Amino acid sequence: MLPWHRSSQLALCSQEILHNQSYAHYGLQGWSQQLNQGKAIYGSGSQLTMSEKSWLERNHAKSVLMVPIWQGQRCWGHVDFQDCQTDRQWSTHEEAVLFTMAASLSRSLHRQQTDEMMRYRTTHDLLTTLPNRLFFDQELAAALKTSYQNQGTIAVLFLDLDGFKDINDSLGHAIGDLLLKAVAQRLQDHLEGDYCLARWGGDKFIFLLTQVQSNHAVEQFAGQCFDALQAPFSLAQMDLHISASVGISIHHARTNRSSLDSEVLIREADTALYYAKSQGRNRYQIYKSALVVKTPELLLLEQQLYHAVNNNELRLAYQPQVDLCTGALVGMEALVRWQHPKRGLISPGVFVPIAEESGLIVNIGEWVLREACRQNQQWQMMGLPPLRMGVNLSPQQFRQSRLVETIAQVLAKTDLSPQYLELEITESAVIEDIDFTQSLMRELNRLGIQLSIDDFGTGHSSLSRLQFLPLDTLKIDQSFVRDWSHNSKASHIIAAIVALGRSLGLTLIAEGVEQQEQLEFLRSIHCDYAQGFFFHRPLSADQFTLLLRRESRRLCPEKANSA
Repeated sequence: MLPWHRSSQLALCSQEILHNQSYAHYGLQGWSQQLNQGKAIYGSGSQLTMSEKSWLERNHAKSVLMVPIWQGQRCWGHVDFQDCQTDRQWSTHEEAVLFTMAASLSRSLHRQQTDEMMRYRTTHDLLTTLPNRLFFDQELAAALKTSYQNQGTIAVLFLDLDGFKDINDSLGHAIGDLLLKAVAQRLQDHLEGDYCLARWGGDKFIFLLTQVQSNHAVEQFAGQCFDALQAPFSLAQMDLHISASVGISIHHARTNRSSLDSEVLIREADTALYYAKSQGRNRYQIYKSALVVKTPELLLLEQQLYHAVNNNELRLAYQPQVDLCTGALVGMEALVRWQHPKRGLISPGVFVPIAEESGLIVNIGEWVLREACRQNQQWQMMGLPPLRMGVNLSPQQFRQSRLVETIAQVLAKTDLSPQYLELEITESAVIEDIDFTQSLMRELNRLGIQLSIDDFGTGHSSLSRLQFLPLDTLKIDQSFVRDWSHNSKASHIIAAIVALGRSLGLTLIAEGVEQQEQLEFLRSIHCDYAQGFFFHRPLSADQFTLLLRRESRRLCPEKANSA
């Protein structure tokens, strides 16, 4: 090949940029076909078409030798020699040199693509294709540094889908994955402004807003998120309506000169998110120091609670219910306990709120239902007096789409007659959607199950709102019973509940009876049943077995004597 002269170098500098241009754009389809077949192109002399000659003229060349750069199963591009002075024939040696160069470029491109793919997989979520936690952490660290330099404001927003676990449990994880992908796409399509969106994990997404002008601007962005999710998602021939909760942490570098790392900002947004969910969901909350922050101890307990069911650490205790007129044993309430392998017995007041917040309460509730029914049937198989077993349903469990099916399966598997199961639902859960409650209770009632309103009087409802529900029992909240002796209003409330409940044909059970005076008062107003420490503390299964045997001897002394 002839050496380049100055004029040739100038010609080279003036060549058109061919990268990413179509061969067809220049009428070079023949060359494109040859390159895609892995063949070299000898562009010179009379063999050239008019388009090929025109291309050479525009590039100030007389002849060209091209070989393909092969990448995978296709031609990625080409590398060539161009002679700007002579219409010449190219040698096999020159072709070999070009093919060697092309092979080297191909290997370099493959390594580059492999590296890029690895970087992409390291920093992106494969399901939604959004950036992942690692990518977001890097962006947030850089944004914090810039905000200190410019004395600007940044914000972090956690967005968590409300009730996503219910969708996964009822419709399956495949539908759940489709929903997550659709949510990610919907957010990107509808949100405006300069932001970074990443998938944090599960159904939780996280935003980074830089150059924030005001708190109001951040609140408006949160509103955009709610608006984006308002329309239903059409998936698998069904429309899914979802909502979300948002937790916000805002950092003003101008007013807050102290150093703040990424973890603190994320933890604040997470705390605000949990608070938003606890206040009813489908809302946002900006972090402030007054919000309750999870301690490391509670975070550890939450992780350990995930394994409590599988590790057989949960226990049931049974609190007896007695007839206030006869003193006879009429039923029991199943109460869940956590026997921690290292910390011993953990109070329900500690772990139940954790379970409710994390969504574990549904799994725990189903375990309680199965175990309570199994134990009740076992007592009956032992020939002990059959009693009604009360089992609490959490609000989350009450709204499970497969609740009726789950209960029917448990009854069938344990062979327990439905009349010996009473489901206790809190008043606040019942009145949240009275139409839904009415429909669900009718389905449960058709199974033959007893239905009870737990903690009645604390949900600020009235019996007039509950009169159309197929209820069997009202349980008077223990706070009224406890306040009876020193609060005349509490005694009037209890008397009114009992009178109205009896007029509707409902059974009344008073909770938290601890004193003789409380017992006498409840008898005087004709309350039916009661439970509390005055009669019995919650008992283990073995302890309750002994109590049932004593009750059996009391009811049938002739059997006890013959035995």
